[in-house]
Amino acid sequence: MMLTERVQRELNNNQALQAKMKKLIHDEEDILIGRRSTDGQPEFVRQSKKTGKRTYINKQAQEWILQQLQSRFGSVSLKILEKNQALLETLLDNYQEYDPVRIMQTLPKTYQYAQEYCMKNGLLQPPSSSRIRFKGSEKPFSDQDLKHTTTFGLNVRSKGEALIAEVLYYYTELVFFYEKKLTLKDEFGRPVDVYPDFTIIQPREDPVFWEHKGMMSDPEYMKMDQWKMNLYFQNGIYVPKNLIITCDGPDGSTDMQSFVKLINGYFGGSRPN
Repeated sequence: MMLTERVQRELNNNQALQAKMKKLIHDEEDILIGRRSTDGQPEFVRQSKKTGKRTYINKQAQEWILQQLQSRFGSVSLKILEKNQALLETLLDNYQEYDPVRIMQTLPKTYQYAQEYCMKNGLLQPPSSSRIRFKGSEKPFSDQDLKHTTTFGLNVRSKGEALIAEVLYYYTELVFFYEKKLTLKDEFGRPVDVYPDFTIIQPREDPVFWEHKGMMSDPEYMKMDQWKMNLYFQNGIYVPKNLIITCDGPDGSTDMQSFVKLINGYFGGSRPN
């Protein structure tokens, strides 16, 4: 997602919040004042804005106190939101997405002849919007097992994996593969093919592998998982070096917000959102 798209989304959220805050604000002739009495209990009084006269608030006026709190909260929040609105609008009007391909096209033809050289040396790359950032399963099983489809068209086997894929796609600019073939060596030095749930490619760094465990109550699943974790460890793949491990809750629940926090912490939060 481009920065301009994120800014527009933030603008929309900001406008919705402003509408909510405006509903909380109301004009009052009195203001709320609080203090503690000699026994340590809070006491509240209403003070007239015009005369300055103060009146103690009894228990029957608790609803008025709540209204005052909401109104003050809304008015302070609205000032911040309106300031942010102006800043976001200015950013949206002036920000220009960096697109090296488009920049190359604006150069004189003499310089455009050097495009191939620039591509080879990493100076010029296709914009992220035109790159294919994911690839589907290489696992030799029926496609019927891939019964969950993400919003961007990747087919996976479980809901947990679908949520992880969504976060990787929308919260980072990273390239990732689902169930990409990985050849390791077992304890006897024999080649063994495994298919990590996700293989995440980092610029100028080694790949990171992500395994999501969704059937921890199944003894056979647990047995195979332990074998796979041992194989990973023997080949230098382990947490936190280059392996991420997540799992469903005991009731089968999956926490997408936790995935977002994990990715932001591990990869530096390539995209906010």
